[in-house]
Amino acid sequence: MAAKEAGIANHLILNSGYRNPVYNEAVDGAKASQHLSGSAADLTWNGFRGRSSELDEFVSLARTIGFTGIGYYNGFVHVDVGRERYWDKRT
Repeated sequence: MAAKEAGIANHLILNSGYRNPVYNEAVDGAKASQHLSGSAADLTWNGFRGRSSELDEFVSLARTIGFTGIGYYNGFVHVDVGRERYWDKRT
C-alpha cells in the first residue's frame, strides 16, 4: 500500500471515507462526490505537511496502485478512483 511504502502506514488517519448525501451537503462536498459511493478517502498522518517530499511520494505511490483523483488540501490529501484528475486547494 502507498502509506506503507511512504513510511507513514502506522500514522495514517482517515478523515473522511463514505459520506451519506445529507452529511456530504453539510460539509459542502461536491454534488457528485466520490465519497457518496465510498470510492474516496481524505487522509492525513502525524507530521503531515501540505508541501513535502513525503506527501509527493505518497501521492506518486497512490497513483501507482490505482487512485486516479488526487486533491491537495492544507490539512489532508484526497484520493479516489473516479476519472483521472488533479486539484490543489492549498493556500
